[in-house]
Amino acid sequence: MFRSIPLALLALTATMSAYSGDVPPVVDITLYSKADLAHQDRLPQVRKIYKEWGMPLMTSQEKVMDAVKTAAAHDGMSGVVVTFSGSRREEHNGLTAMFNVVDAYGVRLVDASDENVVDSLKRFGRVGAIESDYALQRATSQKIADAAPALLAYIKNPGSKPVDARAPHAYAVILGRDAVPELTKVLRFHANDEARVEAGNELVKLGASAAVQDALANEHSDAVKRSLQHALLQ
Repeated sequence: MFRSIPLALLALTATMSAYSGDVPPVVDITLYSKADLAHQDRLPQVRKIYKEWGMPLMTSQEKVMDAVKTAAAHDGMSGVVVTFSGSRREEHNGLTAMFNVVDAYGVRLVDASDENVVDSLKRFGRVGAIESDYALQRATSQKIADAAPALLAYIKNPGSKPVDARAPHAYAVILGRDAVPELTKVLRFHANDEARVEAGNELVKLGASAAVQDALANEHSDAVKRSLQHALLQ
């Protein structure tokens, strides 16, 4: 018995502890390592998380792993990266006990086209790190102009977490001096301290130190001021 439960923008698939019976072996699902995905020519989309579990006396660890593979195959994944496989104390259906558990995330390999890279960057901060890492590397190495608006949208609205420093850097690399106007706005008006610091860092690298010096006069955070002053001294 399987149950699918939405989890933020990812999906969590769990096997009920009452599961019984054999899971058909899956032969077309690859068990990837992070290194495997970093060194290939296709974009790894990471959009699903799988959590399968079973009572040890009823469901072996091998069957739990087969359940992950079966669920991933059903979802059209190319493979999975296993983040945990073993016994762990958990609570399921009101019962706290040791369960055989497999945690993994599904990976779908797609063409690393500009369109797919931009689509991944539109979800920056909301997809798996491997997907974001690959998309950023591809966008910067190829200087994909269409990726810049997606990165800027993330920089301006990073959600509840600090801005990832790689986004302002990628934006600056892709656009070069054309990035100066928007990065200057971020430096002067962004509510996030980290965003202002990273924008200032990139402006200095782009040779726009004057914009950083001007912003210092109105900067209210002593920590940001120190960071910007440090950048200007480099």
